[in-house]
Amino acid sequence: MAATLDTLEGIKIFRENARHNKGMPWDRLIKDFDDPNKIPVRVMQERVINNGTFSNKEIIAAIALGQIVQYPYNPDLIGPTSVDTQLGYNFFATDQKAKNDEGVGIYNPYDEDDIDRYFGEPFEAAPLREQGELRRKLGIQSLKGVDSDHPLIILRPGERVLGHTHEFHGILPPGMANVYATSTKGRNGLTIAQDATLINPGWVNRLALEIKNENEDEYLPLKVGDRVAQLTYHGTGPVEGRYEDSGSYQHATATDIDAIVRDWTPYAMLPIPKPVNIPPEIPGLSEGYN
Repeated sequence: MAATLDTLEGIKIFRENARHNKGMPWDRLIKDFDDPNKIPVRVMQERVINNGTFSNKEIIAAIALGQIVQYPYNPDLIGPTSVDTQLGYNFFATDQKAKNDEGVGIYNPYDEDDIDRYFGEPFEAAPLREQGELRRKLGIQSLKGVDSDHPLIILRPGERVLGHTHEFHGILPPGMANVYATSTKGRNGLTIAQDATLINPGWVNRLALEIKNENEDEYLPLKVGDRVAQLTYHGTGPVEGRYEDSGSYQHATATDIDAIVRDWTPYAMLPIPKPVNIPPEIPGLSEGYN
């Protein structure tokens, strides 16, 4: 079967058969383009072929092929090399009051009961008009630019919460993704991933976001639906195995989006403790060191 040029979602693509001789048709094709932005998206076996960062054309084609998941699909959130994602409704507060007289405690992330104690029950974003205690504390009745009915998550100075994206995201292997704060949120003093930015091949779900207000003296309101984060997608080499067979945070098959959506609850955001073994000694280290 010969390679073909056609369109997918209005984007010109180059479908290449896996048996082609070392991709030579593709090599010859791209020589005919003076503008690299006009080169077709390369597709093989219903996967976009890219060993770097996906462009917007490649992202849209990969979504149409089922390789990248953005559910519900919203092309307005797709930028030149990334996909914005909106803040969801639910969140867990942290540091749930197990402190001594000095105001400090210890959180044990290896204990499921202490994880439950630390995070407590999930909260749901609420309009400012329903947050009377906070309005009285801050001496405000409204916020300019915020509709009175718009649900908000309002972070104390230095507060960290566990929130989530509104959309479901992911990428099938071969491929992986990263999530970062949008530049506007970073400039406003918000971090959203606390250095946990990697999305493994085959993981598909709502992203748990480690959201922190880095401002030391100012509360920070966040609107549900605000574009708080952005994802970049990257090609990888061949990937062995499936995330649902070995990962902790997904058990449904990555292609069964109906099951993934149906099974989601806010508790899917909570950390899952894993067994940790003492690593073996490394031969050759100097005496007295492990």
